[in-house]
Amino acid sequence: MKDFPIALRQLRKQAGMSQPELAEKLGVSRSAISMYECGTREPNFAMLEAIADLFNVDMNTLTGTEPIEPRVTEQDLKFALFGDSYAPDDLFDEVKAFAKFIQQYRG
Repeated sequence: MKDFPIALRQLRKQAGMSQPELAEKLGVSRSAISMYECGTREPNFAMLEAIADLFNVDMNTLTGTEPIEPRVTEQDLKFALFGDSYAPDDLFDEVKAFAKFIQQYRG
């Protein structure tokens, strides 16, 4: 599981969690999370299942055999489309509807 430390750190950061927050959610110490991320300790199977469930990924993602898909939030999308300028929600809804239309049109 040489890729597990990288996958865990990436998933934790994507979720916007600190090591102490992740530790609390999993019921382990912060040092356990730190050791998992450094690769000096490996979780048991039950802990792997708990981590996979928490981040809604499969075991292959945790062990690094499948890539982690980046999560794009609506806030990220609004920034990409409109930058720092204000965009009303109804305009954003129209952009999403148009994108869905194009996706359906292309099949």
